[in-house]
Amino acid sequence: MKLIRLSPTFFAFAIFLLYVENTNAQQRNAFFVKADEVLTANRYDEAARLYKEGLKTDPEDLAAQYSCGISLFKAGKKANSLSYFKTVYHQNPHQDKYLLKYLGRAYQLNYKFDSAIAVFKEYEKHLHKHAQEQQGTEKELIDKRIQECLSAKLLIKHPKEVKIKNLGNAVNSPYDDYSPTISADEKTLMFTSRRDHVEIDENNFSKKEQKYYEEVLISEWEDSTWGAAHGIGENVNGRRHDASVSVSPDGQRLIVYKSTPQTKGDLYYSQLVDSIWNEPVKFGGEINSHHFEPSAVINSAENSLIFSSDRPGGFGGLDLYISKLLPNGQWGKPENLGAGINTKYDEDAPFLQADEKTLHFSSNGHNSMGGYDIFTTVFNQTTKAWGTPENAGYPVNTPDDDIYFTWNNRGTHAFFSSIREIGMGGQDIYMLELPEDVPSIVIVKGVVSDKITNSPLGSPLKVTVYSLDSNKIVGFYNSSHATGSYIFTVPHDDTYGMQVEAEGYLLHSENFTVPKTTEVTELSKHVELQPIKEGNKVVLNNVFFQYNKSKLEPGSKMELKAVKDFMLKNPELFVEIGGHTDSIGSEQYNLRLSEARALAVKKYLEKLGVQSNRLTYKGYSFLHPIASNQTEEGRKKNRRTEFLVLTYKP
Repeated sequence: MKLIRLSPTFFAFAIFLLYVENTNAQQRNAFFVKADEVLTANRYDEAARLYKEGLKTDPEDLAAQYSCGISLFKAGKKANSLSYFKTVYHQNPHQDKYLLKYLGRAYQLNYKFDSAIAVFKEYEKHLHKHAQEQQGTEKELIDKRIQECLSAKLLIKHPKEVKIKNLGNAVNSPYDDYSPTISADEKTLMFTSRRDHVEIDENNFSKKEQKYYEEVLISEWEDSTWGAAHGIGENVNGRRHDASVSVSPDGQRLIVYKSTPQTKGDLYYSQLVDSIWNEPVKFGGEINSHHFEPSAVINSAENSLIFSSDRPGGFGGLDLYISKLLPNGQWGKPENLGAGINTKYDEDAPFLQADEKTLHFSSNGHNSMGGYDIFTTVFNQTTKAWGTPENAGYPVNTPDDDIYFTWNNRGTHAFFSSIREIGMGGQDIYMLELPEDVPSIVIVKGVVSDKITNSPLGSPLKVTVYSLDSNKIVGFYNSSHATGSYIFTVPHDDTYGMQVEAEGYLLHSENFTVPKTTEVTELSKHVELQPIKEGNKVVLNNVFFQYNKSKLEPGSKMELKAVKDFMLKNPELFVEIGGHTDSIGSEQYNLRLSEARALAVKKYLEKLGVQSNRLTYKGYSFLHPIASNQTEEGRKKNRRTEFLVLTYKP
């Protein structure tokens, strides 16, 4: 899936192995002979084990000490390589021309930044030993490493107040476990693993990489703990690399990465149908290319996709791009997020927070402490540009790779992958907790049912949420095909309109307000839909008028547009727009006001394209209350616009 790139010079270690092979193999420890063999086959863990066994009896073999350090480094146990490189350096600093570079990096990974800087500077003095074409590349890398150490020293001086916890052995394993994505209800964790878990057959081992192929695993939150991970299913996990990337905000669409013999790796999406993830479909348009596309995130409206790619035309390595969905349903031409975000190194693993203006990603450029660090940038609505990326700081970031950062819906916990001493092997998945569990967003969830039968609706449902203040879409959400349940999140300090649509049913709408300061973290809104049937009616809850007038408020536009779309989808439908008032004032006055308001809605719908002969209107004054007129809350409910089915013959 998402490959951690090593400097090409690392592979020059093969030159050093020639030295080993030219020695008299019969005089060397048998463990070393076997270790040399498996090291050349890239079986690093096995090689390290064999070298360690041999060094118990032959600790003076510097070639074995160095090779053991190399094996540990390439096996992902980089910090553990320090003692071996130090041993070689103190006895023969000229053992290999790359020794100082490895030693410096090992110091860096062990937080010994001053020692690392000193060794890197010493290495720089010996760059003349390299081929002419390598010297520039090596100097650039060493200068970068020194800058990483300086950045690390600064960031560690000002640590972030967060708690970081390993998710434990139900999720993590001795192998690489990474790229976590959390479901909307926070009860299902999906992630990628390279363990010896067999979903399809026993042929899930990559001989080229000497690792198991990636598979998507799932862990469920039960009894206050994560359950044992298991495969997501054969529809998603195939015979090569299959990796989790991100999940849509409504939890119904999973973006996955898949590799084939013909591609470097492409992006797909899988839909959740009846609690089963279906076979992934490849993204269309120019999202995928002949190059490497490992990561992506989609917004709530599912009309903007931010993804990573190493296609030509970028700033170098992996870059972040954005593609927007066109009116014809195709993904538009991707646009590079620009030099403010992308560097000549790698930017990967984008995650868009619920406010849809805060983007988290990982980069081994910018002011990284070393390897991939997690960064945050905020989109400026005024300048229409992303802000300067800010390092997430220590202890979120370390001198090794920290990547695949994703928040839960409430913004109180984050999950990410990291290589740490407290880990269980390779990359592990960790949870970040903020010091104060103060929600910045609210979860809204519920079940949609048939009002007549009271049964949950399993048919495809669409939930639209928008701001009544700005008339801007917050997101489009799907419900569960099996249960009719839905879930979404909204930020504080706004009033929202909500529409629920299902084929064969009348449009349902309502609204709710989330104050700027509130302790509420979750709202339940169970929705009952009425079938499209003569005599059935619904309240258009998001149609508003100016006080004592028939002029529509701007916040009514989204509701009436939805009514227009509903009428156009159902051309056999003829309806009455009914106006109702509260009991304040005379019956005659309220009759005129209710008629004028019903007429205003009719005219607005006609202006949007609904045929006039399909719409009638009527004012009812205060003669048909649905609540008590003795309270303001009741009067508010009585001031309403209704949508009544007169005839319907599909």
